[in-house]
Amino acid sequence: MRDRFARTPTEVRTVSVAVAASKREKASSKAPEVRARSRRVRAQRSFMAVLSGLVMFVAVQLGLAAVVEISMPELRDPVYGCRLDRVRRRLLTAPVKPWTVVMLGSSRTQFAFRVGKGEEKAWTETLGHPVATFNFGVSGAGSLTELLTWSRLRRDGVRPNLLLVEVLPPLLNAQVPAQDYGEGFLPVNRLSWQNLPLVERYEGTIRTNLRRDWLESSPVGCYAHRLNLINLVMPDLLPPAYRRAGDEALDDSDAPLAGEVRVTSEQRLRGIQFARKDYHRRLTGFRLGGQQCQALLDLLASCRKEGVSVALVLTPESPTFRSWYPLETWQGIQEWLTQVSQEYDAPLVNAREWIDDEEDFMDSHHLLASGRAKFTERLGRETILPLLRRPSLSSP
Repeated sequence: MRDRFARTPTEVRTVSVAVAASKREKASSKAPEVRARSRRVRAQRSFMAVLSGLVMFVAVQLGLAAVVEISMPELRDPVYGCRLDRVRRRLLTAPVKPWTVVMLGSSRTQFAFRVGKGEEKAWTETLGHPVATFNFGVSGAGSLTELLTWSRLRRDGVRPNLLLVEVLPPLLNAQVPAQDYGEGFLPVNRLSWQNLPLVERYEGTIRTNLRRDWLESSPVGCYAHRLNLINLVMPDLLPPAYRRAGDEALDDSDAPLAGEVRVTSEQRLRGIQFARKDYHRRLTGFRLGGQQCQALLDLLASCRKEGVSVALVLTPESPTFRSWYPLETWQGIQEWLTQVSQEYDAPLVNAREWIDDEEDFMDSHHLLASGRAKFTERLGRETILPLLRRPSLSSP
C-alpha cells in the first residue's frame, strides 16, 4: 500500500518547477529594488570620493598658501626669498654676530656693490669686529621698491647696523609715473597679504581690485606659484627662459652673479644710446616730486622710528650720463637731497663723479668689474668703515 504522503516522481518534478518558478518570480519582483539600492550605494561612494578629493585639494591649497605667506617667501618672490635665507643662515652660523650692512637699490646697486670675502675680512681686521654685507638691489627699482624691500626685511626681523639706500635721481621726476607697483612690474602673486596696504597707499587708485585679485590667486597656490614650485622641485622640466637660479647664482655679497661682463666699444655705444633714450625723457622738463620722493621720505622716517642708521648713496655715473642733466635740474636735486639728509640724519654719499673712465661702465651708469672694484673700495673706506665706527651704528 502506497504511503499517502509519498509523491510520485512526476509530482516531485512539478513541485520543484513550481518552487523554482516562485523563486524566480520573487527575484524578479525584487530586482528593481536591488538595482536601485546598488545605484544609490555607488552614487554615495562616488560622491564621497569626489568630496574627499575636493576637501583634500582645498586643504593642500590653503596649506600651501599658509606656507608661502609664513615661512617660504622664496616661492612668492624668489630673488628676495633667496637673499633673506642667506642673511638668516649667515647670521645664525656666525660664531660672533657680525655688524651687518645692507644696500637697497636698483640694477646699479646690483652691479656696483660687490663686497667679497676678502673685503669683509679686511674690514673685520680694521674694525676688530666681523662685518657682513648684503646686496638687495633689484633691477628697475626706485624708492618705492626700496621701501617695499625694507618693509619686508623689517617684518622678517632683519635689522642692519647700517642701511645704504641708493638714490636714482632721474626717477625723482613727478611728471613721469612710477612703475614699481604696477601690475607689470609687481604682479599680485609676488605680494604677501601684509604688503597690500603699502601698495594700496601708492597705487590704490589704479589697482582698485588689489585685495580681490590677491584673494582669488593666493588660495590656488599651485597655479599662482607654479613656475616657482617647478623651479624649486624640478627646474629641468622648464625651458631655460623660465628657470630662475637660486642662491647658487648669488655672489659673496648676495648680489646676482652676472659673470665677468665684457663689452666692446660698439656694445657700449649701443648701451649708451639705449640709456639716453630711457633717461632723457625723465630729465626733460624735470619737476622734483612725486611718489618716488615720498617713498624715500617714508623709508627714512621708518628707519628713524626703528632706530636704524641709514645713508643715502648716489651711485657713479659716467661723464656722458652726467652731461644729460640740465644744470638747474641737478642743482634742484642736490639741494633737496641735502635738505633730506640733514632732516633725517642720513649722510649723503655723492659718488656720481667717483669714476670718470667710460670703459669702467657698461652703458654709462652700470659698472663693470673694474669700476665696481673702485667704487666698493672707496665706499668702504670713506663711508662704511667711518660710519660703523660710530657707537650708534656699531650697537646691535
